[in-house]
Amino acid sequence: MANNEKIFVFEDDFRESGLKVYSSLDGINWTLENVDAFPKRRGGTAIVFKNTLYYMGGATEGSGISNEIWESTNGRDWSKTASATPNKFNPGENFPAKFGHAAVVHDNAVWVTGGDAIKGNTAQGKDIWVSKNMRNWIKYNGTSPFNPHVRATLLSYKDRILLMGGFSISKSGVSVKSKTIWSIKPKSTPWMPEITRK
Repeated sequence: MANNEKIFVFEDDFRESGLKVYSSLDGINWTLENVDAFPKRRGGTAIVFKNTLYYMGGATEGSGISNEIWESTNGRDWSKTASATPNKFNPGENFPAKFGHAAVVHDNAVWVTGGDAIKGNTAQGKDIWVSKNMRNWIKYNGTSPFNPHVRATLLSYKDRILLMGGFSISKSGVSVKSKTIWSIKPKSTPWMPEITRK
């Protein structure tokens, strides 16, 4: 991921004390920005949104899967995003803990979907969330036609978002490599996208 002309990568390894962040101006020479940016975890997703780096979710050692969102403008100094969990239209439902999920910036908003099931809740891997500030979230309450996805990729392409790759999880819990590309086309109200198979 790139921000302010720098490339950033994360080293998430439970064998280390915390999550390491590296940066580079040319992809050849690298600088260790922070050896312990925030509590160690793996399987989270990093994005750049409005000139800020964000790291979302992931599995934490000993405490399960997290819904924490961490942010930084320079890759060195990190803080937990304040009030990063409410569902705008259902305050009692929080932005969920996620691991192996996908995120993308599209039309000045962040879209998130997929992730490993939590306690057998396979619907967890097909929910769709969107936010314009990384603090307040809107959940798509319609029916997603695709199976839950893990380690998939979201790509912003013209007027739509493409969901591709990763693993698709069947109702019986069987995980297979996904060969289908799904198109998510936001409408005037972003929590009601049009979802079609490509």
